Amino acid sequence: MPTVWAHFSGHVPGFRDLGIISEQPKAGWSHVVNFTTYSNLVAWLMSGRFYDRVSRLNVNCHGNDGELVLDSRVTHANCERLSGLGVYLRRNAKLIFTGCLAGREAPGSRLLKRLSHVLWNRKIIAFELVSVLGSQDQLEFGAGDVHYGEATSGTQLARSGSLDPNPRVTPWNVHSKWAYRGRIIRYPAFEQARRPKRKCANPECPGHRSERNQCSGWHPGCEW
Repeated sequence: MPTVWAHFSGHVPGFRDLGIISEQPKAGWSHVVNFTTYSNLVAWLMSGRFYDRVSRLNVNCHGNDGELVLDSRVTHANCERLSGLGVYLRRNAKLIFTGCLAGREAPGSRLLKRLSHVLWNRKIIAFELVSVLGSQDQLEFGAGDVHYGEATSGTQLARSGSLDPNPRVTPWNVHSKWAYRGRIIRYPAFEQARRPKRKCANPECPGHRSERNQCSGWHPGCEW
């Protein structure tokens, strides 16, 4: 099943423009594509005959609280614009947005819940903190190898229980938020601490492997 790393580089500078991303498939991504408009991405998926095949699609773009910065800004109010991705995503596929703050707090929840209505039966994932690829004086990263960088303070990382000074931005880390079928099923650890008895979507989380089980705190050894 294809896994796609899609890198936006449009009317605002993208990380690829900074020369710090390799387009060679790495880190578990079978395909890597750069796109300049949303229509460009859909056309690429169409040309590759990816209909109902993609199990994981990561859209790497800029963002703000509850907002994705593509060739037009996407919020909960207009996220139907992304509905064209649905024909390429398998049932229960993960659609991941690695962009600054897109999943943070109430604005992020509104965006993700609405998107999970628009793209039914897919898990929509974004993050509460800034995600960057690094700086221009650092070595080039491979596709998918996104880390939190200089724009994220140690205080922000610590608030979510992270002990790693340079954690990778993955669907399972402590800063991720998941939505599925119109509801949030997994909160970042910082938000989770204020919302007891919310479910954790991590299948490796000790004691929470049933969909009916609820999380009430952070468990050592569990990435969330």
